[in-house]
Amino acid sequence: MTTEDLKARQEEVNRLVGRCVLRLQQYELQLKSILAHHDISGPVQDLESGRDARLTATSRQTLGSLIKALVGSVLVSGEPAAVEEREAEDETGPPTFRMTVRLGLTEAELSRTELDLRELVQIRNDLIHHFMERHDLWSLDGCRIALEELDATCDRIGADLARLQEWAADLEQVLHDVWEYVQSDAYEDAVVSGIDPDGTVFWPGAGIVAALREAALALSVDGWTEILAAKRWIADRYPDQTPEKYGCTTYPQVLHVSGEFDLCRLEKNGLPRRHYRLRDDALRKGGGQIAHPTTPPDIKA
Repeated sequence: MTTEDLKARQEEVNRLVGRCVLRLQQYELQLKSILAHHDISGPVQDLESGRDARLTATSRQTLGSLIKALVGSVLVSGEPAAVEEREAEDETGPPTFRMTVRLGLTEAELSRTELDLRELVQIRNDLIHHFMERHDLWSLDGCRIALEELDATCDRIGADLARLQEWAADLEQVLHDVWEYVQSDAYEDAVVSGIDPDGTVFWPGAGIVAALREAALALSVDGWTEILAAKRWIADRYPDQTPEKYGCTTYPQVLHVSGEFDLCRLEKNGLPRRHYRLRDDALRKGGGQIAHPTTPPDIKA
C-alpha cells in the first residue's frame, strides 16, 4: 500500500459521503415542501404569505420530526377520511380557503413505508454522527468496506428520494389544478360573490352583502345607513359588486331578497330617504342558510 493509493481511496470516500449528504439534504427539502403544501387554509388573499410561513415553520425541523409529521398527516391507512370541519368562519370576514391532500395506503403498505422511513433516519444519523467511528479510513481495507457501504447507502437514499418525488409530483399536480380553479371566474363567482354554478346566490356569503356590511360600518348614523350613500361608497371601492351581478336591478332589491337587512324610510333634509341596517341574527332568513335564485321578485326601487 502506498500513501498515494490510500489518499486516493480516502478522497473517494469523501466524495461519496458528500454525495450521500447532498441527497439527504435534497430529501429533507422535498419533504419540507410537501408538508408545507399538503394542508393549506386561510383567507384567499393570504395564501402566498401563508405558504411562506409554513415553509419557515418546517425549516428548522430535523429529518426525524419531519417524517413523524408525514406519517399520519400525509400518509394515512386506507381511504383518506374527510377533513373535519373547523369552526364556522365569521361571515363578515374575507373568504377563506382550505385544501388538504392525503395519500391513502393499505395497512401493510403504511407499516412498510413507516419502517423504511425510520431506517432512513437511522442511516442519516449513522452517516452524520458515527461513520468515522465505524470505519478505519487509514487502511485500504477499511476504505474499501466504507466505499461498499457508501455505495449501498447512496442507492438507498436515491430510491427513497425518487419515491418522495413521485408523491411531490402528485401533490404539485393537485395544487396546479386547484390554483387554476382559484384564479377562474367560477371560483370568483362561488367564493367571492357567493354565486353557485346553477345561478343561485348564497346571500350570507355574497360579495355585495359583505360590501353593504362594510358600508354600514363606515356610514351608519344611529345604526341606520342611507342606501344612496352606501351605493356610492361601494361603487368607489368595489365597482364589480353591483345588483345586476346578482340578478337584481336596485340596491333595495338586494337588501330585501338577501334577508340579511332591515329596511326603513328616514327623513333627511326634509325628504324621506331609504335606509338599512344589518338584521339581528335571530331574524335573518333561515338563520343565514337560504340560497335564493338570481331572478328577483318584482320589487320597485
